Amino acid sequence: MAGRPARPHAGRRHGRALTPQDAADRLPSVAVDLRLDVLGPTRLIRDGTELDLGGRRPAEVLALLAAAEGRAVPAAALADRLWRGAPPATATTTLQGHVSRLRRLVDPGRTARDAAVLVTRGDGYALVLPRAAVDAHAFADLVTAGTAGDDREAARVLPEALARWQDRPYADVADVDDVVPVVARLEELRRVAVERLAEARLALGAGAELVPDLTEAAAVAPLRERTAGLLARALYRAGRQADALDVLRRTRERIADELGLDPSAELRDLEAAVLRQDPSLGAATSAPAAPAPAPAAPGDGFVGRPAELAALAGAWSAAAAGRGTAVVVTGEPGIGKTRLVEAFAERAGAAARWGRCAEIGGAPPYWPWQQVLGGLPEAALGTDTGARFALGLDTARRLRALAADEPLLVVLDDLQWADRDSLHVLEVVLSQLHGSRVLLAVTCREEATADPVLGRVLGLAARLAGARRLRLGGLAAGEVADLVGGLRGGPAEDAAALTARTGGNPFFVTELAALPAASGEAVPAGVRDVVRLRVGALTAGAQEVLATAAVAGREVSLALLGAALGGGHDGGDAGGVTEALRTALLLEPSPGRVRVAHDLVREVLLADLGPVARARAHGRLADALEAGAAAATSAGAIAVHRSEAAAGGPDEAAARACLRAATEALDRAGVDEAAALAARGLAHVPAGSAALATDLHLVRGEGLRRLGLLEDSGAALRTAADLARAADDPARLARAAVASAGGGLGGYWASVGAPAATDVALLEEAATRTGALPPGLASAVLAALAVQRSSSGEAGGRELADRALAAAGDSPAARPRARVARFVADWTPAHAHARVELARTMLRESAGVPAAEATALHLLRCALTETVQVEEAAAVGRRFTELATRRGDGDLLQLDAWWSAGLALARGDADGARRLADAAVADAPTSSPAAADVTRMSRQTIEGIAAWHEHRMPGLVPEVVDLAATVDPGWLAVLAQAHAQAGRHAQAHAAVERWLTFPAHGAREPVRAVLLADVALELRDPALAATVLPALRSYGDTVVVLWAGTTVLGPTALYRGGVLGLTGQPGAEAELRRALEICGLFGFAPFAARARALLAEFC
Repeated sequence: MAGRPARPHAGRRHGRALTPQDAADRLPSVAVDLRLDVLGPTRLIRDGTELDLGGRRPAEVLALLAAAEGRAVPAAALADRLWRGAPPATATTTLQGHVSRLRRLVDPGRTARDAAVLVTRGDGYALVLPRAAVDAHAFADLVTAGTAGDDREAARVLPEALARWQDRPYADVADVDDVVPVVARLEELRRVAVERLAEARLALGAGAELVPDLTEAAAVAPLRERTAGLLARALYRAGRQADALDVLRRTRERIADELGLDPSAELRDLEAAVLRQDPSLGAATSAPAAPAPAPAAPGDGFVGRPAELAALAGAWSAAAAGRGTAVVVTGEPGIGKTRLVEAFAERAGAAARWGRCAEIGGAPPYWPWQQVLGGLPEAALGTDTGARFALGLDTARRLRALAADEPLLVVLDDLQWADRDSLHVLEVVLSQLHGSRVLLAVTCREEATADPVLGRVLGLAARLAGARRLRLGGLAAGEVADLVGGLRGGPAEDAAALTARTGGNPFFVTELAALPAASGEAVPAGVRDVVRLRVGALTAGAQEVLATAAVAGREVSLALLGAALGGGHDGGDAGGVTEALRTALLLEPSPGRVRVAHDLVREVLLADLGPVARARAHGRLADALEAGAAAATSAGAIAVHRSEAAAGGPDEAAARACLRAATEALDRAGVDEAAALAARGLAHVPAGSAALATDLHLVRGEGLRRLGLLEDSGAALRTAADLARAADDPARLARAAVASAGGGLGGYWASVGAPAATDVALLEEAATRTGALPPGLASAVLAALAVQRSSSGEAGGRELADRALAAAGDSPAARPRARVARFVADWTPAHAHARVELARTMLRESAGVPAAEATALHLLRCALTETVQVEEAAAVGRRFTELATRRGDGDLLQLDAWWSAGLALARGDADGARRLADAAVADAPTSSPAAADVTRMSRQTIEGIAAWHEHRMPGLVPEVVDLAATVDPGWLAVLAQAHAQAGRHAQAHAAVERWLTFPAHGAREPVRAVLLADVALELRDPALAATVLPALRSYGDTVVVLWAGTTVLGPTALYRGGVLGLTGQPGAEAELRRALEICGLFGFAPFAARARALLAEFC
């Protein structure tokens, strides 16, 4: 859902081992159809749905990068622009957080290293989108194409351009100095477009209908003489001669008053023409022009390429007007060069002559020209310089003659295969195109443009007035969907996957779309043959470069590629790299980094390489990574390459590499990756390496728990415990116990989800052997057991927490968990002020440990809320959100979502709370029944409190009964509330009696006190109310925030005042008025309403 914090495990692939392709990028790509609007406020649309960018700053980051039009913006410069020249000290980390969030929107499923849209380049960032996907860029291209063509072309293209204009360009960042000229250029382009469109429509016979738009344009820019002149012409054409003269007079006077100048001769001549009612001002017939391309007819089969079609149309219009020119279309094989020109010719109804260059030998001399002209004079077929020149002049003359009556489109297709003599003739023809009605279109493979002779010819074409060079890239996901839908005659649900696999290459898409569903991931024979043909034409060095790059993954640095090839320098086999790049089978997406062009190409390369050669290449890549400067940050890639080199067999080096990488991933919140790497490593553990297997199970179990996959986590940790028990290894047994518990150190699954995940029996077993453990690990066991006891209401939590603190000593690694245990043991309003100081201590001690820092921030915001320190609580909450977002930690973000939902509900925004809760539930795992119970409980808490405020709890009885029976008997209190609201006193008392049989120590104490007070007030039962008054008196001036900080139940003064009123004791009014005051500070509207109702009843 847009608008919620994105989770790194959204769309997760639990249990999938990382593939070789993940070695460099860690996560697979997911193709999406993106559109960015910056002509007005920044809007990001993905697959047709507008996304919530997460606030003003992320929107500004996106707009600033879009304004750079694909160029990298250094991070320092971006921060300077974002904060308008005064970036705060935290600018770098905050900017990283914004970029991280935006990447989850524009590059879903990709890591920063593998990002394809919001990419890191050097020390900065760049936004890489097709120009057609950014409305400002598409607008500028359409205006350029429309203004270059004749009147009909302008009248066709410019309305589409102007329809994209919504509001001031880059409205969110228009005040940034570096963006001001970008905005000014776009605004000037719009004025030019309005003027050129009006001019074209006037020439085509329009009049009165132009007046409204031109009147608005003249009001915005009253000194633009061209706009004023066009408005006057339109008014005159509409029969409003006096108004036309008034426009010209006012423009003349304003220019004189404000600029001290006389109007232009053109404006003066126009005024004179209006006065004498010159016939030339009336409607005129337009000069003959090239017909505009018609919309695609049914069955046309061509999709996409709107900017390229517009460019061809502009060049065609110029040729029709006697300004002959050329268009060069380049791209990789199968990208649709020929099809683009065919589609344009069909839609334009152009008279076209084709010359298709032959790939095979034996073609007659000047073969493409013979096709274009229907043969050449036999005497003209000489190949000496003079003969070629004479033939070129004759060819140009004949083309001019053919274009005498109507413009002519001449197409030279696949120019990379043209013979040298034909290219020499082309040079002469290009020099003779001026003043003709010929449009010469050339298609050519991009890799061939490096050929010196061909490059010289293309350079001559580029120098012609109005010439265009169109380099075709892949189709966007939406265009692939249209193409495949047309081929299959139905919706293309796999369009995104096809786009990712083929890079949008239409030939590859068409071949894949034609495969039967049962063929799975097979590479079509046609695609395989094309790729093999291209690769087979390369030198052995270039083939080895491509094969190694394919094994390396989606993208690889030139330094690593060179080292793996044995080159020992940044270029490796520099000649092979250069050759592979020239073929466009290898691409350079950013300086110093290369990748194989498409997944399909990589699949063919890998299949042809063979398993033994693949394994060796993986081994060389692993060696190169370990020996390189980036070894410390390449653990994941090293592990995958070591694993692939082991080819599924036992290999201790591979297993240990996977353990190192999994541990590192867990430390940086890459929990999905950690679980997958650990699973991969388990496949390589040799016989007799029980300790290594145990460690891998431990890491996998902890990762799965943090993902909320509680059953899978429990199975992995039980296996680890069994191995440790068999080896009489109390330390690893203890680690398994602590990993199952979470112990409150972390996010949602370490706190709210802990009761469902904790293996209590294992934890208690480990606690009996603390004497055999290192002090830090013993402290962790005691702390985890303390949290389990305190959060479940059992006695002894405080004593265990004190023992954990004593065992931790001064260990910075052990103390955070022990302090969390003490915090939870004391989680009652009576200890709230002491817990504020405890959380501050934890925060001071947590430097450099993100999980400890995040936990301290969350506990501090809870305690500050409890002690009515409103502003600081909000500030600390923002720090928590920023840290969770920056780390991309799904567990922390899940906790933050439930915290926000609880606050929204306390403030009376039930719908907002539901939206936040639903978003959090959607991000929770769906394959774990235990996790589903935890999130169902959290979601039902939101619904239950909303129903409590709205006095409709009786309707929730069936769900509450189920929760009390299957998840937590604490829901008996809610059942009692529901019966009390319904007036069912006996059932309410029965539920209370059952509930009182369960322990309520530690964090459960305030739950019992507050909910019993509410039931007593609902039942008007003074005796029941009196039982909780001592606890309520001990709570002082606080707000009730229940463990684990996701439920806020208002001021304790509300309950204390109500009970005092019900029992007839003094002080009720003062307490309830204090409750109203606290509610005002926090905006707790529902609790304020309760306080007013109790005041009215008891005071």
